[in-house]
Amino acid sequence: KRFGASGQPQQVGSTCNLLLRRAALTQRHLEFNPELGRTGGEDTDLCFRLTAAGGRIVSSANATVYEHVPVERLARKHLIRRYARGGYSYASTVLAHQRPVRRVLEIVKAVALAAGYSLGAVAAWGPKPATAMRCTLRLSGNVGKLLFFMGRRAWNLY
Repeated sequence: KRFGASGQPQQVGSTCNLLLRRAALTQRHLEFNPELGRTGGEDTDLCFRLTAAGGRIVSSANATVYEHVPVERLARKHLIRRYARGGYSYASTVLAHQRPVRRVLEIVKAVALAAGYSLGAVAAWGPKPATAMRCTLRLSGNVGKLLFFMGRRAWNLY
C-alpha cells in the first residue's frame, strides 16, 4: 500500500513496515491488544490509538522493507481473506468511531467500490489477470468493511 510522500502524516499504519520509538508507546501506556492476536488488525489498532493519543506516524516513500513471506500466504484464497480482514480491521478501528452520518457514507462508499471492483475483476479476468486480482483484493477489502458494519464477528487469520 502506498502511504504518500515522505513526511506525510498518517492516522493508521502497519507494524510490518513501522519503525518507532519505544517511548512513543510507553509514555502513552500503549501496547498491542492481545484479543486481536489471532484475527489480525492489532497493528492497525495500535497505530490508530497512538495517533489518537497524540503520537505521530509519518510516511517514508524511499524506505526499503524486506519481509520473508511463506509461500502459503501468497495463495489467492489467503490473500482474499487477508484483504477482507484488513477492511474489517480498518472499519472496526477507524470507521466505527466516526459520527453516524460518516459511517453511513462509508457504508455507501464501500458498497459502490465493491460493485465497481466486481465489474473490474470480471472485465479483466481473461485479458489482464494481474489487474483482475488487484480488483478482487480491493473488492475483498470493501467486503470486509461491510461485514463489520453488518455485525459479523472477526475471524482468525493466524
